[in-house]
Amino acid sequence: MNDHTTKTCIIVATALVVVFFVTTFATGSSSTTKQQGLEVDLRESGNKNRSHAGVEATRASHSAEEKTTLQESKKSESREAVQSVRGIKTTLSDSGIEMVYQTVEKARGKTSRAILFLAHGCSHSATDFFDKSDDCKECIGLPIERKIVSTALDKGLSVVAVTSQDRGSKCWNPQDDVARIKKAVESFRKTNNLEKIPLVALGASSGGAIVHALGISSEPPAAIAVQIMPVPPEHLTEKYPPAIFWHMPRDQRGAPVIAEDINALKSFKRPVKELKCEPKPIDEEFFSRMIPEVSKQTSSKIAEIFKKKNIIDDKHMLVEDPRRTDWRKELAELEDVASGKLPLKADASGISELMNVAWAQHEFCDEGLEEALSFMMSHALNCTGGSCSA
Repeated sequence: MNDHTTKTCIIVATALVVVFFVTTFATGSSSTTKQQGLEVDLRESGNKNRSHAGVEATRASHSAEEKTTLQESKKSESREAVQSVRGIKTTLSDSGIEMVYQTVEKARGKTSRAILFLAHGCSHSATDFFDKSDDCKECIGLPIERKIVSTALDKGLSVVAVTSQDRGSKCWNPQDDVARIKKAVESFRKTNNLEKIPLVALGASSGGAIVHALGISSEPPAAIAVQIMPVPPEHLTEKYPPAIFWHMPRDQRGAPVIAEDINALKSFKRPVKELKCEPKPIDEEFFSRMIPEVSKQTSSKIAEIFKKKNIIDDKHMLVEDPRRTDWRKELAELEDVASGKLPLKADASGISELMNVAWAQHEFCDEGLEEALSFMMSHALNCTGGSCSA
């Protein structure tokens, strides 16, 4: 996204959440929501029939696994994220809802422990999260999105991404899209026999706004992660799902509101975690670590050009916001760029996305990913009887 689009998406997404919230409660949905207590377990009713002993045994097992995972999280996040991430694209015939998904069973040969719903930002689609393949020829596999999917599958989370209804701005509209998402997730569950496991949700920017809208709906996910999107603190209640507010401190407009969000949930004694994505140095392997199509040689050459043109400083940090500079022009003579093998287009290029990640103001990010998924899974897998333990 360019700078103008970024600002517009933040304003539009926030406004739509407010409209959705006010409309929902003005039409009487608030009484339904209060009666249902904003249950933080989106599992199907069949899951509630599990025996108490079985649930307790599962809790103990999951608890031990989560502790081990957290201890290894920093090590895991340093691994190269170039493993192929293939998804299955489908469109629901009765509604035209587009989604791309993958199950743990098919991708890793293991049993799914939970479902992760992923929400893209404005100017994007569900096809961003998976690599191009015969099952998804439109997929483009942006580096941060595909790493989220790969890491989630490794942790036992089957993944489903849905495309927003608005294909102009490609932003989300809570009034239309909350119901569409729930319909898509229900179809995904039934198709893959995953009716009895919990749902968690993660989204960035406008996607963060729609994840928040799911969180205040009548049947919210068991836990949520809202990236780079502050939400109105007055929307938060003692029934809000366990939540992560994941932001880039360089975003001076959003950070103060996110601080209010976190304090509000703490006052309700709700589980909440703050994660930050800091600026990153563009070293010689910055791009090749995350993008399979970029060789170490090309990655090193890009860093060399950026240093020569003063796009990065002596510490390899970006000097200016890449959305405001003409860095693409400096790479035009690179063989892979000139041949078209390596696209640089905003919102459709891994290089472009990672430039925004390095600047760290408004972009999908993966810093703290293992910790975020562990947090959500811990609360989701400890949900019983329509409520989650704090």
